[in-house]
Amino acid sequence: MGAQHFFVEGKYLGCRQIPNMRLVPGLEVRPHFSYAYFCGRCGEIWGRILHDKAQWTQVEYRPCRKHGDGRLSAHPDWTDRPDRAEEDWPPEALTYEFSSTVTYYERQQDATQ
Repeated sequence: MGAQHFFVEGKYLGCRQIPNMRLVPGLEVRPHFSYAYFCGRCGEIWGRILHDKAQWTQVEYRPCRKHGDGRLSAHPDWTDRPDRAEEDWPPEALTYEFSSTVTYYERQQDATQ
């Protein structure tokens, strides 16, 4: 097991324990990556999910809160992703995720009115 740490805009949101190896049905067993979230609009690396044992960091295009939803988690239908929101995420990370989702949908609703 290794710790998976959550950061947003330079703030530490906590950690959880996950296996060192990623098990995806139909694919080879491989080590977890760390993730850095890059906003293509402003150029900021605004979020990170770091795994203690990761050898690599995968940079993903994901808009920040200012330019999109700013969510840390992958699409909820992608069940095999280690960055999918789960109930064992640290409370501050879950709070951030919920707040980002609500804020995004409120902005979308305001834009249509």
